[in-house]
Amino acid sequence: MTRSDRIFRGWNFDNDGKSDIPTNAKVVFLRFIDIENRNFEKVDAMLDPGLGTTAVERQVRGKVKYVSADKRMKIHLVHR
Repeated sequence: MTRSDRIFRGWNFDNDGKSDIPTNAKVVFLRFIDIENRNFEKVDAMLDPGLGTTAVERQVRGKVKYVSADKRMKIHLVHR
């Protein structure tokens, strides 16, 4: 399992560092490739204001996730 896989396994919406989606849930998300960090930061600031106090926390918490190593960003839409 790569770091990218671990980051994208759960979605944390309440800033506690734990996934808020049940293990067996289906998740619909958008995936973007070749996204620069500055563009991730802009999107994250709009969709996840106040989540995460450090750059690393902002990358893994909320609706918007980012892996700087391969410039991938995912945005959560819905889960059931």
